[in-house]
Amino acid sequence: MAEIFSDSTAVVRAFGKPAFFGTLTCNPPLLPNQTPNDRPDLITRVFKMKLKQLIKMIKEDNVFGYCLAFVMIFAFQKRGLPRADWLVILRRQGCPRRKMRKTSSSAPRSQERAPAHPYVLKC
Repeated sequence: MAEIFSDSTAVVRAFGKPAFFGTLTCNPPLLPNQTPNDRPDLITRVFKMKLKQLIKMIKEDNVFGYCLAFVMIFAFQKRGLPRADWLVILRRQGCPRRKMRKTSSSAPRSQERAPAHPYVLKC
């Protein structure tokens, strides 16, 4: 942990203050009597897919602006769910002027959007 902190400090010293700090967690809906420890294969696969998409959006698609540096650490929560914390350092002209609101997403309930529900769960 101390090595990760010193690496992150060196990156901030070289490129400047981070523009964003984010956390990615994976908490897929399981069957009623299942826990994350029962299906680590499913949870890890979904987490890896989400993580690859997030990294592509930040580094290649430049969703937030031109990315100068990107630092990420992985950890497992107490319930066994994976988590990734990340810092993004952007070029100054690429930084947004106003603060962004907190965003969150989850699969829609079947009652709310009945036609789209099977397609969302299929991914």
